[in-house]
Amino acid sequence: MSTFEIKKTATIKVALVDDHQLLVDGIQLLLKNHPSVKITTTASNGNELIEALKHQEVDIVMLDINMPEMDGVETIKVLKKEFPKINTLILSTLDDTKLIRNMLKLGAMGYVLKNTTREELVKAIETINDNEYYFTPSIQRKVLALALPTEKEKKKKKSYNLGGHHASLTKRELEIIKLITEEYTGPEIADHLFITINTVETHRKNIIQKLGVKNTIGLVKYALKHRI
Repeated sequence: MSTFEIKKTATIKVALVDDHQLLVDGIQLLLKNHPSVKITTTASNGNELIEALKHQEVDIVMLDINMPEMDGVETIKVLKKEFPKINTLILSTLDDTKLIRNMLKLGAMGYVLKNTTREELVKAIETINDNEYYFTPSIQRKVLALALPTEKEKKKKKSYNLGGHHASLTKRELEIIKLITEEYTGPEIADHLFITINTVETHRKNIIQKLGVKNTIGLVKYALKHRI
């Protein structure tokens, strides 16, 4: 069995970081006995989390933003520097567009509001554990809005060579881009197109390289901006 397969079937170890003990207790109860997700570490601020991570491995950090001593913004900076293999899911009551943009730039893989359901929270954790992005629907709309061209960019686009970076994309790659922008996951794309997940990932990497972007979010932004 490959390392990838092991990760897919193993319990996902989650660190929950929030300074409200009632919420921490609630989420722990919510996810208690779940077959694929387990809260293994809790902390009330970033300092406590970083110290805990020196002694315990986790797959996902579920992170609040407003906390004492070290808030979510500073915490994710440290995580990306010292624990780059750990993916981060923001769990917050805040849905400010500027804040969302900032957290994505810092490396967050997902953003979920605290009024979410158990099912959505598990889906977010599982999706991020597969190195895919996940956003609460209302946040997803804001993320996509960030990718839409401004009036200045629209005017500039009139003189843009329609061939652009995406001129070399194949028909299959264009199909995959369309499905990605429609929020299909890697496995869902594979099922829809009757191809393997490895083939999907190969296409995704090729697309990212051709478009000159860094990741899937960059791919989506490019696709929306240039209306592929």
